[in-house]
Amino acid sequence: MINETLLLPQAPIYGHNCTEGRGGRSIDFICFHITYGSFQSLLNCLTSSDPGDYMRSAHIFPNRDGLLYRMVEDKDTAWTCGLLYPRNYLKTNQRSLNIEMICEEDQIVTDAQYDSVRWIVKKWMLDYHIPRVYPSTGFEGYWSRKNGVRTYIRPSDDELAEFRGLLAHSALTKNRAGDPGKDHFDITRLLGE
Repeated sequence: MINETLLLPQAPIYGHNCTEGRGGRSIDFICFHITYGSFQSLLNCLTSSDPGDYMRSAHIFPNRDGLLYRMVEDKDTAWTCGLLYPRNYLKTNQRSLNIEMICEEDQIVTDAQYDSVRWIVKKWMLDYHIPRVYPSTGFEGYWSRKNGVRTYIRPSDDELAEFRGLLAHSALTKNRAGDPGKDHFDITRLLGE
């Protein structure tokens, strides 16, 4: 059973890859991410202050045992799902809460991670009135053919600008097509569908 005492407080080293506040935006969606490698490599990535390392962060990440680490407070903006021009006007970082899951060893999310992520997702959905819905393109974007050209299908700018719910990083941008990836993370298992 997960409870708030298991949610580790934000440590000072984690706080520099974020922006204070949300620029007047409301929290509209929860975005899921995945990183492959060791716990230490994820920690190094999410706490790096090297601009060449993209200076990323996430609100929460669970280790392989399901222990939740808070990197950025809910009220602040994590730097994790930003979009380059021209889609950056959608302010996805300011509008999202982000969970970065780590996969190592067998390269799948563990039962303990599912349990702890399920707990924080339920909490956030209640706290911020986030509905249990996905974009019209599904939880993750997908590859398809349009006019004979292989194209990555994801929510349109108009849909994303109004979207409230749950989505994968891959629903935001095609260069993250495996993030978190259906082979490694099962959203229906998380939500008990």
